Amino acid sequence: IKRGIAFGFLFPKGKKKGSLAVSGQIQIQSFNNFLYDLTLTGRDFPIVYEYMEVSGLADFDLKIEGATPPKVSGQIKLKQLDYEEPFGSPVTLALAGQKVVDQSAQWDWDFTVAAANNAWVKNTDMNAEFSGEVEVFRVDGQMVIYGILDAFSGGRFYVAGRTFDIEKGQIIFENVEKPDPTLDLLISSRLYEAQEASVTEKVELTVTGTISQPVIGTPSGSKYTQQEVLEMLVLQSPSTTTNGKSSPFQEKVLGSLGADVG
Repeated sequence: IKRGIAFGFLFPKGKKKGSLAVSGQIQIQSFNNFLYDLTLTGRDFPIVYEYMEVSGLADFDLKIEGATPPKVSGQIKLKQLDYEEPFGSPVTLALAGQKVVDQSAQWDWDFTVAAANNAWVKNTDMNAEFSGEVEVFRVDGQMVIYGILDAFSGGRFYVAGRTFDIEKGQIIFENVEKPDPTLDLLISSRLYEAQEASVTEKVELTVTGTISQPVIGTPSGSKYTQQEVLEMLVLQSPSTTTNGKSSPFQEKVLGSLGADVG
């Protein structure tokens, strides 16, 4: 492959949306057996994942090296990311539990994915911006993700059709078995202590557990018990604070408080 070959990517209306430069060589050793030594450099490269609602733009510098199957290493810097797939959707659950039939055909991965900002979760469960860095590995077909995403303040978290502010928090990738990150969020909203109350109180809640099994509770030192919070959430529904949507994730969040969502 000649050094510096570049490919433009065309999108609707003929607008150029990114570039990819490839250099190096591929040696054919035998049928279906190649030796790779490639360098890939992408700038403003579009990201679209066909199985989920994920899209964005990235710069990357990657190496593809070794015999079939080769190893992909390097760094991907996200300039924009929009994750719109609902947490706990059938697609995410299927991908998390997906088993690789032919591990020998899977390329190994060892790269970092970083975002200084503009990495968004925009779904029925959350609307929040994140920054952070994760390491992505795949060995013998098994993918492992390590790293931490930090939430910017000002994001939104939805529980029982109610909007909460994200005060601070992280999404932590630490599960070696499957991509099921740990949650560590502090959220708040103004709620009525009782139905007959005329003044709202700021109520803080913690969101912990994992994406597949979230747990909501009260932070240390809170004057409210989980039962009191449950009553405030379920019995009150001011129309000004609802996003009008629900999801399997939100049902699990309420279930962790003891609500009957069946």
